[in-house]
Amino acid sequence: MDLMPHLVVRYLQLGLEQVFDAKSYWLCATCFSCETQCPRGLDVSKVCEALRTIKLRNDLRDLKIEKPPPEMPQQGLVSAFRKLSPY
Repeated sequence: MDLMPHLVVRYLQLGLEQVFDAKSYWLCATCFSCETQCPRGLDVSKVCEALRTIKLRNDLRDLKIEKPPPEMPQQGLVSAFRKLSPY
């Protein structure tokens, strides 16, 4: 991961747009291990899911099933079509 979970949350607190340049939120497996270790009890997996949704909604007009972006992992592709398709 290029940004550890605590840095993702800190970037969001500071309002830094560089969090969307990172690949960490795509790699989140929602295993909740960071939530159990978080002293504040933050649900970082939900934060990562929200970041993925925001990124996909912003790039929705560029998302085509014939040619997915090369940097988008398979989980993101499935998530985009499952959540954002009208079907």
